[in-house]
Amino acid sequence: MLNTDGHLRSDLLGASETFPIKGGELLVGAVGSIYFVDFDQTRERDRHINVVVLGSGEGV
Repeated sequence: MLNTDGHLRSDLLGASETFPIKGGELLVGAVGSIYFVDFDQTRERDRHINVVVLGSGEGV
């Protein structure tokens, strides 16, 4: 497989994350950032992300 290293990195880091939102603010800390990382570098293609917001709506 040409991109075995990409699959291993994805398995180690995971394919999704959950971040809390309170009062309309993303709670990633004072120096927190969110990065999108593409480990599959064998070919160029368009990427898409899905954002799902779950919750009761309290504190929004």
